[in-house]
Amino acid sequence: MTAPPSTFLAKLQSQNALNSSLLLAHFRSYLLRHPDALDSRSRFSELLAEYFPHDPVVVNLLLQLYDIGIHTEIERTDSATGYIVNRYVSRLMNEYGTDRRNAESAVALFCACYGGGLQGKPCDSTYLSDASAPRYSSTRPLPSYSDAIEKIKLDTEPPRLKIELPDYWEAKEKIIAMLLDHGGLSPFEAQSGLGLNGNDGAPELIRRIFDELEMAGKIEAQEHESGIRYVLKRISAVPHTASTVTDDKETERGGVQVTQEDHAQAHGKVTRVPPESSTNAPGLHGLNPGKIMQVLSTRFSNGILVGSVIELDRFRHFAADMDGLKALPDEALRAALEACGTFFDGKVYAVSESVKARLVDLTEAYFATGAKAIFYEEFYDKHRSWLFRSSLTSPEMLKVVLAELFPNLYFKQTYFGHTHAPVKVVVGTEILRVWGDDAIATYARLAEQLPYVPLKSIKNALAPPDFIWNSPDTYTHISKISIAPEEREAIREYVAAECDAQDAKGYASLAELPMGYIEQLNPDLSITALHDAIFRVCLSDTFSRQGKIVTRESGALDALELMKRHLGAMDRCTLDDLLDFWKELTGVETVINKDRPLKVGHEVMVRIDRENYVAERHLDFDTVAIDEAIGQFVPGEYLPLKSFTTFGTFPDCGRPWSLYLLESYCRRFSPAFRFDARQANSVNAGAIIRKSCKMTYMQIMADAVAKSGIALRQSDVCRFLYDNGYIGKTTTSSAGEVSDKAGKLRSLEGKGA
Repeated sequence: MTAPPSTFLAKLQSQNALNSSLLLAHFRSYLLRHPDALDSRSRFSELLAEYFPHDPVVVNLLLQLYDIGIHTEIERTDSATGYIVNRYVSRLMNEYGTDRRNAESAVALFCACYGGGLQGKPCDSTYLSDASAPRYSSTRPLPSYSDAIEKIKLDTEPPRLKIELPDYWEAKEKIIAMLLDHGGLSPFEAQSGLGLNGNDGAPELIRRIFDELEMAGKIEAQEHESGIRYVLKRISAVPHTASTVTDDKETERGGVQVTQEDHAQAHGKVTRVPPESSTNAPGLHGLNPGKIMQVLSTRFSNGILVGSVIELDRFRHFAADMDGLKALPDEALRAALEACGTFFDGKVYAVSESVKARLVDLTEAYFATGAKAIFYEEFYDKHRSWLFRSSLTSPEMLKVVLAELFPNLYFKQTYFGHTHAPVKVVVGTEILRVWGDDAIATYARLAEQLPYVPLKSIKNALAPPDFIWNSPDTYTHISKISIAPEEREAIREYVAAECDAQDAKGYASLAELPMGYIEQLNPDLSITALHDAIFRVCLSDTFSRQGKIVTRESGALDALELMKRHLGAMDRCTLDDLLDFWKELTGVETVINKDRPLKVGHEVMVRIDRENYVAERHLDFDTVAIDEAIGQFVPGEYLPLKSFTTFGTFPDCGRPWSLYLLESYCRRFSPAFRFDARQANSVNAGAIIRKSCKMTYMQIMADAVAKSGIALRQSDVCRFLYDNGYIGKTTTSSAGEVSDKAGKLRSLEGKGA
C-alpha cells in the first residue's frame, strides 16, 4: 500500500477550503481508519510517520499539538472554534517558535479533522486573526497540490544567510567563554559577541545553547527591564569520554545481567562509522559511508525499513550515483545501512555524530552534579523537540543510542546510570542528594532539582519508613527529626506504663505523649508528622500502632476491639465523642464512612437520640410489651423505621422513646424483631423486620418496589426508596439491582414489568 501524499497548504482559512484540501482528506482518513490513534503519543507518532513519511514538518507540528493537549481540549468542548484555535496558535508560536502561518494551518487542520471530522463538532476557521495573510474561500480555487508542496517548502526551509552560522559546538564554546568573562549575557549580547547581527538563524542557535546550559544547571534565566538575561551559575569543562563505573563488561537490563552482545541483540545495535571511514570497513561492501548517511538524513528522516524491498529500491533511487550500489544484493545493502546508521525496531536511522556528541555532553554534565541515574522518558520529554528532529523518535530508541555511547554504565528497564538498584531505592537516594538542610521538601522543589526523574517516581519514593508525610505535597525525612535521648526514654516509659499497668487501658495515645521540647526543636513539622516521627524513632522496635493508638507488639489490637473496650468502660457519650475516638484510632482527619464506628456504638451502647448514647444499664426493656406494641405497626414482614410516627402504646423504658432508641432496641434486645439498613446512619433510614422473615435487605427493598406499582426506571426506584425511608440518600448504587429484582418479582406474580 502506497502511503498517501501530504503537505501543508499555504493557508487553511475556510471550512470549504479545508474540505477540498488533499491534506485535510488524508489526515481525516488517517483518523477515521485509526480511531485509537490518539490513545498514546507513541501510537500517534508511529501512524503519522507511516502516513506522512516525507513531511517531517507536518509530523512535528501535529505531535507538538498533541503534546500540549489540543485533542483533550476538543473532546471537552462543544465546538472546535475560535477560543481553541487562538489559544493553541499562540502556544505553538510561544512555546515552539512556530511561524504564525504554519501554526494557524496546523491548528485549523487538527480542529477540522479531529473536531469536525471525527468528533462531529462545529468547526469554523474564519476566526483566525491574521488579516494580512492570504485567505481562501469557496469562490476562489485552492492552489494545486504540487504548488502547495513548493509553498510549504518555502515556508519551512531555513532562509539563506548572508552571514554563515558557525558550528554549534564552536558557538557554544564562545558563549561559555563570554559567560565566564562577563558573568551573564542577554541573547542580543550573545549574538553580537558571535558576530551574527543580521543573521536570521542566529536567535534559534543561541536559544538552543542557552536552553541546554540552563538544563545542565550552568546558567539561570533572570528577568530584567530590558528582557531576559542568562546569569552564570556553574560552568565547568566536562570531557567527552565515556563514564567508567565498573570493569565488568556486562550491563543490566530488567534486573538480569546480560553481555554487551546480548544487549545489542535485544535493543538494536548502534554502530558508529564516521563519514570519512574507509569504504573497505566491514559491512560496507565498498559503499561510501558519508553518502549513505547523507541519503538517510535527507530522504529517510523517519528511518528506512530495511526489511522492505520497496524501501531498499527507494534508497537505490535516491543514491543512484553511488558507486557499486546498483549491483549490490539486498542483504548486502541492508548490512551497509545497519553498519552506518542506528538500527532500531526494524528501521535504520541517520543519527548524526553531532547529535551523539550533544547527548554525551548533556548526560555527563548531569552526572557531574553527583546524579546517579537518568530516566529515559523524562530525558526524552525534556528534549523532545530536537531529539525528534534528529531522528530519535522515542525514548526506547534513545536508550539504544545511549547504550552505545556509555557502554560501561548500567542500563535498566526505565533508567540508566551509575547504579543498578531498584527504582524506589534509586529515586530515594537522588531525593536525599538534592534535599539540602531544610526539614521539609515539596514535590515541586524535588521535581525541579531532579529534571530527569519522573514526578510519579518521586511521589512513590516519598513513603515510609524513611520519609514522613507532613502536609499536602510536603514531606520530611527521618534524618531531619530532632529528639533528645532523654525525651526518647521518657516517651518509651510513658507508653510502657499505659500498656502494662494493671489498671491501665492496654494502650497509649500518640496525642497524649509527653512531648517535652520536640515541637520547639522541629518547628516546620505538623503535629501529624511529629506523631509519625516519634513512633518510628522511639517506639517502632517494641510497640505496634493503629492510627494514633499504640499497643504492645505481642498484643496488638484492631481498631474495632479498642473501640469496644473504650465504649464499654463509659457511662454515656455523644456522637461526636464516638467519631473523635474513631479518628484517634485510625489516624484520619475526617470520618468519611461512618458505618463502622456507628455499628460499634450500637453493639456496645444504646443510642437514645441523634446525639447521645448511654450504657444499657440505664434502660429497662419490657421486651414482651414492646414487641407487642411494635407488632401493631408491622402487619406484614417488615416496615420502614420512619413509619413509626407515635410511641403512645410503648411501655416506659427509662428514657423517652425515639426512632433512634427503637432502632437500638431492635438491633440488640428484641426477641421478635430485627433492624437492617444499607449501612448504619443517623437519618433513621432502614426497616424493622420480623425475625421470622429471612429476606436480605436487598430483597426487602426489591419486594417493596415490586408491590408499589411504580415504574422501574432507576430514578423512580431511588425516589421511592428515599421517600419511604429505605435509604438515606436520593441515589443509591444498587438501584439497578433493585429494579431488576423487582421486575422479576412482578413477572412471577403475573403483573408484568
